[in-house]
Amino acid sequence: MKNRKWSYSLLTALLSLVSHAAFAGWSTHVEDDVFTGGQKAMLVDVKSELNGVVFDCSKDHLKVSYIESGDTTDITDGIQAELVFKVDQSKPVKFDALTTTRNNNFFGVKSAENDDSLKLLLSELKAASHHILVGVHYLQSDQKYSYTFDTIGSAKAVNKFVKACEIDLSGISPQKS
Repeated sequence: MKNRKWSYSLLTALLSLVSHAAFAGWSTHVEDDVFTGGQKAMLVDVKSELNGVVFDCSKDHLKVSYIESGDTTDITDGIQAELVFKVDQSKPVKFDALTTTRNNNFFGVKSAENDDSLKLLLSELKAASHHILVGVHYLQSDQKYSYTFDTIGSAKAVNKFVKACEIDLSGISPQKS
């Protein structure tokens, strides 16, 4: 729990202390994981200090989240949603997801863990050259939101991320639409 809080604190610090101009590009933070004996990593791209995309991994789990800064006191965890990513001209990659409170400052929608589609999305992100569209569909209210993220630094950041968590992307190719 302490390491999770530390990671959330790092994310909060990254999002709140850096100027908007510096929010250009994907980055990966890696640290040792006492529970698995391996490493854990967080792959992050932030559109602004208000929202971002976060991949979390360790040797035994992998998930992706769309997050937003805001008042988390009114957030209900566990509401069903759909998280959709479209990288460049690839086919959309869809995930069953749930609303979540990430920490005191951020809420979001997180995917189910260890879905093979997560590896496909990482492969597409590694090869990305133009933009990434992220869609959030709240099933209960049928509200849909779409966001565009840059691909700056995505290949290098994905390589560092998959190496840290021993994720094998060999044989997985982006699926063009």
